[in-house]
Amino acid sequence: MAQVQLQLVFSETDKKRNRLRELKALIKEQLEGKQEFQEIKETSESLRARKKALKLAINDDNKTECEEIERLETDIKSQKQLISDVAIKDYVAGKEIKVTDSYGNILEPVFSVKFVKTGDVEETKKPRVQLPERLDLE
Repeated sequence: MAQVQLQLVFSETDKKRNRLRELKALIKEQLEGKQEFQEIKETSESLRARKKALKLAINDDNKTECEEIERLETDIKSQKQLISDVAIKDYVAGKEIKVTDSYGNILEPVFSVKFVKTGDVEETKKPRVQLPERLDLE
């Protein structure tokens, strides 16, 4: 039963996501048709290119610092993964999960689920399930 409700909620969300995509494409198409928008877009791209050139020049003058930044970013990413792994392990073990930052703030984890394509396609031989007006999520 839970799998069916999960699929129903996912399908409804997918419909809304597709509708949102259609609406955004419609608005973008209308914007692209405006001359003023095109001029502003070109100016923005020009400024973005100048900004990038300035950043590259500064980074070139500060190679040591840039290398340290890259190393720190990689280390932090690894540490965040380790923190997640330990938090999930402790959560499954029924332990309390919280940490304190350098300002004394108590932080608790927020878990979420993300779905990614596996590359497999499920062949549906069953008719599409019609969504009920109200789902029983309890």
